[in-house]
Amino acid sequence: MDALITGANVLLNKFSGIYTAISADELKQRIDREELFLLLDVRTDAEYQAGHIPGALHIPLDKLRERSSELKGKTTGALVVYCGQSLRSYQASRILKELGLGEAINLEGGMRMWRWEKEKA
Repeated sequence: MDALITGANVLLNKFSGIYTAISADELKQRIDREELFLLLDVRTDAEYQAGHIPGALHIPLDKLRERSSELKGKTTGALVVYCGQSLRSYQASRILKELGLGEAINLEGGMRMWRWEKEKA
């Protein structure tokens, strides 16, 4: 039930303009155009090591508050956040905003939608 409630809140926030998202195709185009943005992976260590989007900074969601200083000065341009399916990245975007690190753009569908190259740690 919690995932259903979170999903409903994400949808409500998206329609209200509080939540910003990007599709996997749009993200791939930005990467190919070499646009400046920070890509943040908030999945667990094991998930990250199994495969992540090249160039992503890894800070697990449960460590985001304590490690938020690592993001200061690195957010020139957009901040794109992803996880496995978008639930944790939604939570991360709310935390980042609360910490004054700006608006985060969430990868819709997370790694489940990423069908291109993955790096392994």
